[in-house]
Amino acid sequence: MTFISKAYWGYTRMQMDLWKDELTITTDSFRAYQFYGLVKENQIVGFYSYQIKEDQCYLDHLFVHPEHLHKGHGKSLVKDLHSRIRSLKKTHIYLYSDPHAENFYLKMGYKRVGQKTTAIKDRYLPIMTFYL
Repeated sequence: MTFISKAYWGYTRMQMDLWKDELTITTDSFRAYQFYGLVKENQIVGFYSYQIKEDQCYLDHLFVHPEHLHKGHGKSLVKDLHSRIRSLKKTHIYLYSDPHAENFYLKMGYKRVGQKTTAIKDRYLPIMTFYL
């Protein structure tokens, strides 16, 4: 689902190939991150994963299948994330946003605090945080 969701934004085959490793969910990913999915009618429509490092929360993935976009599923996943992180007594969530998802995170109350250079010329990832 990660590839289908990312490709939805019109990325080229070359770009998708560059992201193959980070979009592939492996056994090691499941060991390093906490994963939570949203299931409707026996189908995974979205999921997120996060990791706690040095007492901070880092959102790694948040994807909604393109057939299920604009139905509130992303918002539900983010609210679930916030609830889980609050229960862990953490105060911040950090993430690198896809540029196409930045407005979504802004609407959810996240703030842009910087940007990260990528391997693609003139492409940057917004660095965002949410204060719980």
